[in-house]
Amino acid sequence: MTSATTETPVNIDVYSIVSNQIISFLQQGSIPWHRSWPDRKPPRNLLSNLPYRGINVWLLLSTSYEQNLFLSWDQLKSVGGSVKRGEKGHVVVYSKKYTTDELGKQIPLLRYYKVFNITQCTGIPHSLILNSVPQEVDPLVYAEAVVKEMPACPPIKHRKQRAFYDPLADVVNMFSLKTCSSPAAYYRALFRQQFGIK
Repeated sequence: MTSATTETPVNIDVYSIVSNQIISFLQQGSIPWHRSWPDRKPPRNLLSNLPYRGINVWLLLSTSYEQNLFLSWDQLKSVGGSVKRGEKGHVVVYSKKYTTDELGKQIPLLRYYKVFNITQCTGIPHSLILNSVPQEVDPLVYAEAVVKEMPACPPIKHRKQRAFYDPLADVVNMFSLKTCSSPAAYYRALFRQQFGIK
């Protein structure tokens, strides 16, 4: 078993890893942004209790665990746990900036590591799971937070009563939330446009 944090070699394209993962979900009939949120809490880290953000939300919501509690390999070892035989980790990504020269020029670098759901593990102190009571999160507030934190998100306009992406203006047009059949349907349509899914 390797360390949780993967120092991504230059020949590995993290964007491709994520894209291939989403394509795999779609081929299996699982559409991450169609998940029903009220019955499942947003995925969180077991030890920090912080929710995952950005694309990691969709990657982890596409799993079928009863509890959306995850932890990294290093975190698992730190509490005396281990991964069950045959279980595989789930990719999550993060970005960081590197200073490239004495002028202080910085470039963003995307990296990834793997996390494991608590049901994939053994030896996790039961008290950790019991004390990790999910906070009540309004799914629609959480959806709006995902939109705000999405990197390079095109502006969202409400000029016409239909959802589409305008590549020339680089904007997403959405119908009015007030005229939508439900708030959940609004965000489903919005995420389809942001991910380029027709």
